[in-house]
Amino acid sequence: NGQKFAVVGTRQLTLIYNVTDCGNPVQVFQHNDSFSSVWRDYKTYGNAIYATADQSPYTQGLQIINMDNYTVTNISTHFERAHNIFVDTAHARLYVAGSNTVSRGLIVYDISNPLTPVHLSNIQINLLVNAPNLNTYVHDVYVRNNIAYTSNGSIKKMYQLDVSNLNNIQIMATYNGAEGYNHSGWTTEDGVYVYEALEVPKGLPINIYRRSQTNQNMLE
Repeated sequence: NGQKFAVVGTRQLTLIYNVTDCGNPVQVFQHNDSFSSVWRDYKTYGNAIYATADQSPYTQGLQIINMDNYTVTNISTHFERAHNIFVDTAHARLYVAGSNTVSRGLIVYDISNPLTPVHLSNIQINLLVNAPNLNTYVHDVYVRNNIAYTSNGSIKKMYQLDVSNLNNIQIMATYNGAEGYNHSGWTTEDGVYVYEALEVPKGLPINIYRRSQTNQNMLE
């Protein structure tokens, strides 16, 4: 109804504020899941807020907050903690990155019914690249047009995956980042450019990749 809300994670709490009047924010929700974590992530779709945390002994898995009545449910069937989540709103999918069960890949849910996610697939990137022992830990993921761009932490790589058919995932491109920990990536709306952020050490630049002029499925 034209109102605006902010979801904020602290070490102990999830807080929701009505910020329709930015000068007078009003707290409308507070939840303590009894765990402390410095890593929390939130995404929204429909009438659901999805939350994860990434610090042992957090065991809540995918937490779902109903925006209509602020009830909280937890799904820990497929993972207990994770570093990041991403919602592909165009295709009603939720991607989980850096989980304790599929750390070297992604967990995918169908969120067509936002309050009742359905598990679709586990994507093991190390197996897709035929390197079972390679630590392809996914720190973060961005998805557009059924193409997933994964940021793979300490191995200094980003993978570009065609996830349109979860039963037949194709690796479209693999590209090496500069020295540093691959934190996250994002694309322009037309998908021509991909921006890569490196987390450590401090002071590293943003890397920019462009779609190849000779092969539209590759980045350079």
